[in-house]
Amino acid sequence: MIREHGFIKTQHPNRKTFAIVRGALQLRGGSDMSMQQAASHGGDNMNELQMLQVMHDLLAATLRSDQNIRQEAEKHLDILRQKPGFLPCLLKIITTSAVSVEVRMSAAVYFKNCMKKAWSKEQAEGDSDALQYRVSDADRLIIRQHIVETVIHLESDQLKRLLADCLKFMAETESADWIPQAVGQLKKYLTLGAASIPQMCAALDVIYKVELGLPRDKISPLIYELFIPMMTVGKAAIDGPVASPHGALVLKMICKILYRANPSWDWSEEAEPNQDISIWKDQSDVVTGFLATVIQRELPPTGEDDFLIQFWLPKKWAVRFFTKATSFYKKCDTKARKAYDSFFKVLQSCIPEVMKTVVVLMEKSFNGNFIPKKVHSDCFGLLSECQKVRKCWNVLKPNLKPLFYHVVVPAMWHGAHDENLWREDPVEYIMKKYDDQERNHCLKEGIFYAIGAMKVSYAREGKYYDKIISIIKKYAVKDLESDVPHLRACACWIVGEYDRWYKMSSFPSIVRKVAKCLKDSEVPVQYEAALSLKNLMESADDLEEFRPLIAEVLPNIISLMQSIQHDEVVSVAAFMVERFPEEVLPLASSICKNLCQTILDSSESAHLSKTVLLSVSISALLSLLNAMKDLPHLYGEIDNEILKVLNRMFSNQESMGQFIADGVEILNYLTYCAPSITDSVWNLFKPLCETFHRVGYSVLDNFNSVVSNYMHSTKRFVSDPMNVHMVYTAAAKYLCNIPEAETFCPRAASLLSFMFLNCKDESGGYVDGYVDDIANGLICSNYQRGSTSEGFQLSLHRLSLHMLYYNPSIALQALDSKGNLKIFFETVFSAFDRLNDKAVTPRQYDRKIFVYAMSSVLSLGFNVLPQYLRENFHVLLEKLVDVIKELLSVKQRRRNMQSQSSLSAGSDESSRDSDLYPETDFGYSDYFLSDEWELAKNDSEESRDSDEDSDDEIEVHDYYELNEAFYKRNYVEFFKNAYGQFCTTNKEILDQILNRVNPNTIDSINEVLREDTGSGQLQTVRDHDVTITD
Repeated sequence: MIREHGFIKTQHPNRKTFAIVRGALQLRGGSDMSMQQAASHGGDNMNELQMLQVMHDLLAATLRSDQNIRQEAEKHLDILRQKPGFLPCLLKIITTSAVSVEVRMSAAVYFKNCMKKAWSKEQAEGDSDALQYRVSDADRLIIRQHIVETVIHLESDQLKRLLADCLKFMAETESADWIPQAVGQLKKYLTLGAASIPQMCAALDVIYKVELGLPRDKISPLIYELFIPMMTVGKAAIDGPVASPHGALVLKMICKILYRANPSWDWSEEAEPNQDISIWKDQSDVVTGFLATVIQRELPPTGEDDFLIQFWLPKKWAVRFFTKATSFYKKCDTKARKAYDSFFKVLQSCIPEVMKTVVVLMEKSFNGNFIPKKVHSDCFGLLSECQKVRKCWNVLKPNLKPLFYHVVVPAMWHGAHDENLWREDPVEYIMKKYDDQERNHCLKEGIFYAIGAMKVSYAREGKYYDKIISIIKKYAVKDLESDVPHLRACACWIVGEYDRWYKMSSFPSIVRKVAKCLKDSEVPVQYEAALSLKNLMESADDLEEFRPLIAEVLPNIISLMQSIQHDEVVSVAAFMVERFPEEVLPLASSICKNLCQTILDSSESAHLSKTVLLSVSISALLSLLNAMKDLPHLYGEIDNEILKVLNRMFSNQESMGQFIADGVEILNYLTYCAPSITDSVWNLFKPLCETFHRVGYSVLDNFNSVVSNYMHSTKRFVSDPMNVHMVYTAAAKYLCNIPEAETFCPRAASLLSFMFLNCKDESGGYVDGYVDDIANGLICSNYQRGSTSEGFQLSLHRLSLHMLYYNPSIALQALDSKGNLKIFFETVFSAFDRLNDKAVTPRQYDRKIFVYAMSSVLSLGFNVLPQYLRENFHVLLEKLVDVIKELLSVKQRRRNMQSQSSLSAGSDESSRDSDLYPETDFGYSDYFLSDEWELAKNDSEESRDSDEDSDDEIEVHDYYELNEAFYKRNYVEFFKNAYGQFCTTNKEILDQILNRVNPNTIDSINEVLREDTGSGQLQTVRDHDVTITD
């Protein structure tokens, strides 16, 4: 035991206490004393007693009502935590009985939190955020030596539980260094006569906590080392008095430990267990025999009192062991069966006897004997697993009648407790009876296992299934109109459970009766009717016969959603929204408000059932928004409710964290489908970007889409420098971290392309200030690195061209100032060189934006260009004309294909082609006539079928959606205007400039200038009338 120290003085922390901490840690500035004065109180030489006193006072201060004192104390505790000896001192305070219980509890909580960080996987892997909780090797050694002894000897159950959790953290990260030492200590407390029974129970609890933290392949070796002492203690408990609470506790802990050591936890496909250090090699009969004895052991008279229920707990864990083992036996493959051959042989020999005992145990409940609900449910689970094992079925088959009448049917009865709950709180009745998460291991779950197994067993047996249907039709359907409420609910459930009604002539009548139950005065009946109606619709071949019902029943569904926030009810509404959008739209606003309120209420709880409800409600809301996308005026009616949900999602609340991507998708609808982006929606732009900086594209893969919607409101977007800054930093987060983030770099580059494309007409605003950083810091720095993925290269080329198109003057000036003009243009020109086999083949969109970008440079005038471009102007002009000619040749081939297609318009082959290649989002009537097909025609088969090509087409589609007018703009006309402006601006030196240009290029320019752009006439070049000759 750690000895107690006489350091405790009942006092509150004062300036002197805080000064000691400051001096001890050599804090600079802001202290209440000078460094010399603080050093006189200990400084770096503060002894252990002084440190214990200071820590005690600070811990006591954390319990004070004054918030300022609490915060000051917590701040100094965090500083003191970095001093060697801190954790061992905390352990001493926890174990010192002279200290008040409150301070010891505060110390235990702080100790647990520190241990969780210091022994975390992040700390072991050197994560920078976890390094601040680093513990010295000397302190770790002290903790390893004393933690087990401390947990075992603590007299307070609360303190013991807090420290026992720390064992799990230690087992996760340093089992190799600590477990052998812990095993030696535990053996001492599992020796009869050497330790008290409470200490034995505490030692068993330590083993279980360590099991929870160990990797599964390390559990068997641990149990192997402690198996004999555990079984010795267990046998003594079995032989002892049946009414001993300590004996029951010992048996419960041993059964829990063996359950956790079950072979199904130990087995791994990748690595077979080491059978030389496993109890399942030669101790399987001992384990199964011990657990079977626990199940068969007589109990004292019990009742619903918590003290009496504890005697059932060993049976509960023993039953769970056999259920888990039997399930594993049925599911495992040949390799696993071979690895655990000896265990499975023993299991098959003993499981029939165990099952007999369980059946007898459950039959006693028919005679009035008490069985706790969780134990009863676990017994049903075991029967459900065992009835699929041949040897067990041979035992069950002769006893089916007593099993059915004395075990199954009584559990299905609507008892007095059910009736009382129905009357007093119908919503709670639904939660308890039907909610999988709430009922978890309660009685009805075992029954549903059995009924579900029966349905699965007879699903392929037509004659038996039809007999069940005829019985239901004869006895259950009439109860849809019964005077007894719970019979109406039960009838609704069973009608919806079996799905062959739609083949019967009576189906419409049955559907009408179920729909009528939605208007029942009893909420549980409404609930069952809603679920039944959904099941009937899902199983029907044709939903049209349900369509007239939707408008009639939907108000009842909405009312039920208001009465009870339940995931199943929401799923019914979601199904109707998805399958019957036209019928739902008149009530869309009401449904949306209910869904939003359900989401807000559910987000206030971290309970698993509420998480399920959240998931279903958010999914239903997304389906509803999708149904409303063609009716933008409806968004104004639901704007406020949805904004409340989005504000909650972006508030970094833990319960909403996993749904943040759905929140962004909801925001996508608001910013795209609504008539305009309101001020309230604009207020979400900053939280959206902050969330993205936290989680990135790996979570928010739809981030670009939402930001581009905001960018459509261009004047509002560029009016605030923070908007531009947040977009830039979002992209830079990835483009500055190559190759770690290269997977998402194409998306980051596209984000900046969207910004340039949208904000071109707003040049001169805040976007201009980021051109230098993007051009040199992001684009050219990546060009200099080289060797990036093809998708990333393509996105960088696009970004480069979009930047030039946005404002060529600022872009060229920025590149020239850093000496990056050469690498920039050489890289871009190389990407569009048809003879460059190593270059990534550009898409048609890329060729068009190349024309716009270089034409924009051309329009600046020769004398304005930087020296590098003046010297290489002939290269720029040649590349520009070559790309235009490529585009025109594709256009001509498309015309030829269109002409051929029109000649054979009436043929069957043309009809088949039309079906095979439907109209695309790009507005072409046939995929064969699209620019994308021309691109694919020139690509290799491998390139056309690759994932990257598919992703790239999606990116091109994003650009099209972003700025449809730009995508459809005539690139030839744009070039003509730019070239005409160039010729006009440089009339005096034009011949001198063109003398350096290849004559073939001059011919190509003339050819482009003569190109008919669609009006049927030759287009006049703006501002000049120049004929270019050789």
